Amino acid sequence: METPAGVSDLQEHLNGQPAENPAVPDPVTSFDILEYIYTSGTTGMPKATKLLHHNWIQLGYGNGGYIFRMLPGDVHYCCLPLYHNSGINIAWSSTLMYGGTMALRRKFSATAFLDDVRRYNAKTFVYVGELCRYLNNLPVKPDDGNNPLEIIVGNGMRGDYWREFQKRFSIKTIVEVYGSTEGVGGLMNFKGKPGMIGRLREKGVRLGYVVRYDMESESFVKNRKGFLEKCRPGERGMYLSRISSRTPFKGYKNNAGATNEKILENVFKKGDRYFISGDLFQLHRGNYVSFVDRLGDTFKWKGELVATNEVADVINRFGSLEDCNVYGVLVKNTEGRCGMAAVTPLEGNTIDCSGLAAYVMENLPVYAWPYFLRVRSNVDSTASFKKVKTTLQDEGFNPFTISDPLYFLDSERREYVTMTASLYDEIQSGGIRF
Repeated sequence: METPAGVSDLQEHLNGQPAENPAVPDPVTSFDILEYIYTSGTTGMPKATKLLHHNWIQLGYGNGGYIFRMLPGDVHYCCLPLYHNSGINIAWSSTLMYGGTMALRRKFSATAFLDDVRRYNAKTFVYVGELCRYLNNLPVKPDDGNNPLEIIVGNGMRGDYWREFQKRFSIKTIVEVYGSTEGVGGLMNFKGKPGMIGRLREKGVRLGYVVRYDMESESFVKNRKGFLEKCRPGERGMYLSRISSRTPFKGYKNNAGATNEKILENVFKKGDRYFISGDLFQLHRGNYVSFVDRLGDTFKWKGELVATNEVADVINRFGSLEDCNVYGVLVKNTEGRCGMAAVTPLEGNTIDCSGLAAYVMENLPVYAWPYFLRVRSNVDSTASFKKVKTTLQDEGFNPFTISDPLYFLDSERREYVTMTASLYDEIQSGGIRF
């Protein structure tokens, strides 16, 4: 039979092909690497962390089933970037595991948030604290509580506005969590206790310890046997989480030095290994802990440790501010770093320098006063709402190089006065002491 025009004989093609089965790749196991997630880079260069399949599965089933209680068809609203741990490893995994739908917005918008949530009938949402504060700073509307949100999970929800936010937007459950991109030592505040990030012991399982850390020498405090000392309720220290088969630390890709710097051995006994979080916690009764600050963000002034988060929380309560970013700057002929705040007023608002100065002096201890004030038109943060401080610290309070409005806290006049060139020179020469 003659082959029709335009048609070739399949057998001729098959004759030149191998008869063996194609090579089969090695099966994927739960301990294989799924993805690389980069750290935020707010305190150093971003590093690629290894995330395993079983980490992702744990996050999906744990958050989706145990916390979100998702059912097929539930809608999750996500306005965090998918290159961020909360977006890809909590929001997306939870949605996928339970057959839900994700309403994904390219970029967070405070004014469009509730409209989106209502439009897509979203039941769940992963937050970061700054995002919630932006929403809470919006003018109150009578229908704020008329939305379908039921359960939200995230980190950074500060205790000072937790209950107000929850009541205003009629949210049934808020679950504050703590975790790192590296995926070691996560905590959850299941009880919804404002200001807490969880407990160090849950259901009989020890999740980590808060240990004493000497800020002066930048070293851990050890006992006579050479092991670390655990904090007591009311004390602050460094959070350590145990490295084990259940909570592995795979380290950073192509960066053995950074990986080793995060591992501490012989902590409470010979041979044990713990992950150094770099985060300062305060231990409370009942094994509850609250977040104080990142070690790289704190600074010392007048011999006292200043936690930037705590100072920012106080200043934010002054009102009319979209954001407050606190950090320490160098002043010639002084020890440590002096407090400075970069504030962004809400749209249409201006800074009441006299009122803010009086408020700061009444609500903060002297060593924590931000003596320098910089007014920003934009918020200095990453796409995942983490504060960016390095550039601000480097620029300091120099009016010769900074175009933003700058002010200095004149404690005698109880007012923030304009930072002029002559005032700057007088401060740097030691003519003004504070």
